[in-house]
Amino acid sequence: MAFDITFLRKIRKFEYLLVRKFIAPNSRILEIGAGTGDQALMFFNDGFKVSAIDVGGSVYKADRVFDVLDYDGISIPFPTAYFDVVYSSNVLEHCTNLPSLHKEIKRVLKPGGVVIHVLPSGQWRFWTLISGYVIAVTESVKLFSRLFQEFFHPGSLNRNSVKETWRFLVKDYWLPIRHGEIGNAYSEIWYFSSLHWICHFKSMGFSIKLNQPMGIFYTGNMLFGNNLSLNCRVWLSRIVGSACRVYILIV
Repeated sequence: MAFDITFLRKIRKFEYLLVRKFIAPNSRILEIGAGTGDQALMFFNDGFKVSAIDVGGSVYKADRVFDVLDYDGISIPFPTAYFDVVYSSNVLEHCTNLPSLHKEIKRVLKPGGVVIHVLPSGQWRFWTLISGYVIAVTESVKLFSRLFQEFFHPGSLNRNSVKETWRFLVKDYWLPIRHGEIGNAYSEIWYFSSLHWICHFKSMGFSIKLNQPMGIFYTGNMLFGNNLSLNCRVWLSRIVGSACRVYILIV
């Protein structure tokens, strides 16, 4: 399905309203991988002191609504023991050097501060795969229908368009690529599981203060997008699992 920034913003607003409850008033917050800056702006509008960073090559750069500082993805450009809260949303799975990032997070975090990560779940990975195959079958049927019409009406079809459509279906749906930086699209069901992340955080020297589902269902290919209400997605999450989980860590 086509990427829809308005749908993504609805999801991020839902996340924010849950995460905000865990943050003390007047906290100084760092958001890592801030993307469009939507959530950073929400924190700011609610009275928090907010700094936001992301890598310079972020695909969301053109859609930014907040002052997001570009950085090298390695060294966090802030002083030691500066933030009460370090926050990220759907970021860690894209990092190639997590030990280095965790070390930097610990450096800029004040004593007694908390780290909050929102991360995709194993259920998100599973249902993204399943819905991807549903889309692949549906679109392939449409494509072969067009080819069938071409058989009876030669010249009615743009062959380049057919080739591009088929390449798109194979690359994005029939042979799905991984979302993150390790494993493949299928092993990510494990790598995105709460058990894996808990083991990882503990191995990096963090204690788990909270680990809970965000309570909303969606897939990586934005199946149904804005056509499915948030209330319906909340209800679905109780049956098929939440797309994300929130982890609150202390050092």
